[in-house]
Amino acid sequence: MDTLTRWLLPKTGLTVSFVQATETLKTAQKQHTTLTSSSVALGRAMMGVLCLAAEEKDPTRIQFHLSADGPIKTVVADANELGEVRGYVGNPLVSLKNHHEHEQLEDALGKRGHASLFRRPEEGAFSHSAVPLRNGEVDEDLEALLKGSTQVEAAFVGLVRMAEGLFVDVATGLYLAALPEHALENSEEIFARVKDNFLASTQDAGVLEEASQQASWLQGLFESDRPQQLDQRPIQFKCTCSQERIRRTFEALGTEDLTEMANEGDQSITCDFCNTSYTFSKVELEKICAARQNAQ
Repeated sequence: MDTLTRWLLPKTGLTVSFVQATETLKTAQKQHTTLTSSSVALGRAMMGVLCLAAEEKDPTRIQFHLSADGPIKTVVADANELGEVRGYVGNPLVSLKNHHEHEQLEDALGKRGHASLFRRPEEGAFSHSAVPLRNGEVDEDLEALLKGSTQVEAAFVGLVRMAEGLFVDVATGLYLAALPEHALENSEEIFARVKDNFLASTQDAGVLEEASQQASWLQGLFESDRPQQLDQRPIQFKCTCSQERIRRTFEALGTEDLTEMANEGDQSITCDFCNTSYTFSKVELEKICAARQNAQ
């Protein structure tokens, strides 16, 4: 089972999230048939929004959107505080290298474009921020967004390792955030050191999957502190689409457009996030049209 585990370093003034998302990304790869570079980009984005959503106290959806000039074109990931995530890429068939190490994505995703972050709470104000693309690496573009849109110092690194045959082997990530009330000195140095150590540890010693492993690793990096586990939650690839939601989409169309579609015959809509197709027959569309007319 994939998990996201949050820790507190009280003396240092940091929260740390470990995300294990191998099975989650395998599901996403199966849904979208992504090749290596596309899988890496999608996995990093999905793990990033999972970490951000886990920081929310109330029901909230966080969406991360990258648009760039490389062959992947677009990366979109969306998650809630329950550990449910979904996502897609503009071009799933990008594979530029054999990816067994920490891949550089700048050629696959591009260097020119923008990154956007959307926060949609069930109650309260919707918020949106956007910044120019920093370098197309996903991790650092998410960091640039956080720096530009929040008052919290934070860092993220995601590792997606591909096995032979272009399939996902490992997906794991690390998110660091300074406590709002804590003045964190030399934050950039601390973040860089922790991220480098995390990548080295996952390459050499394997994934830090168990809570005991994570605690020992944090204790080794922050010897004067005592890591405290805040919580742990399961994570999974889960979309919010359904036949009923698609029906409501048709019902929201203007009368003229709806009538035209019904006259054309059966209509199919495919969800971008999970690649599931929903078909509405000509008869069903005519019934929706009839209901619209009776209501007028």
